[in-house]
Amino acid sequence: YYPGSGSIGEVGVGEGKGFTVNVPLPGGQGDEDYAAIYGGLLRPIAEEFKPQLILVSAGYDIYYNDPLGAMDVTPKGFAALTSLVMQLAQSCCQGKLVVTLEGGYHLGGLRDSVKATVKELTGNSVLTDPPAEKELSGTTERIMEEVRRIQKDFWTCL
Repeated sequence: YYPGSGSIGEVGVGEGKGFTVNVPLPGGQGDEDYAAIYGGLLRPIAEEFKPQLILVSAGYDIYYNDPLGAMDVTPKGFAALTSLVMQLAQSCCQGKLVVTLEGGYHLGGLRDSVKATVKELTGNSVLTDPPAEKELSGTTERIMEEVRRIQKDFWTCL
């Protein structure tokens, strides 16, 4: 949701139409919201797309104390997202996954979140319990439904 781009209606142009999927969030979304978005929207689209390689531009500004991100994701949330992407890479592209560090502006949060990500990538998961079931915010549900409505013309899984 970079300033000036990333609106929900941006779907790509020309031969790339349908290959841009934006899920713009207003702020305050946490671990469960992101897991629902990845698992309920992005994973089905990626499985239908069948990538040969997954590239992750890992930004940590959605960490709950980041001064710029306005989100509520914890280090365990980053580990859970990493696990979801790793599972996707296994099912779609023989585990081919590249993760590159982008940013984050809370140094302690960046340290802890990158550490949780690396532990997940190396098989030393910090995830001891399955994620707690939590009702998603109405905002997250509405945004996911709007993304489905916009993207359903491009993806049969929606």
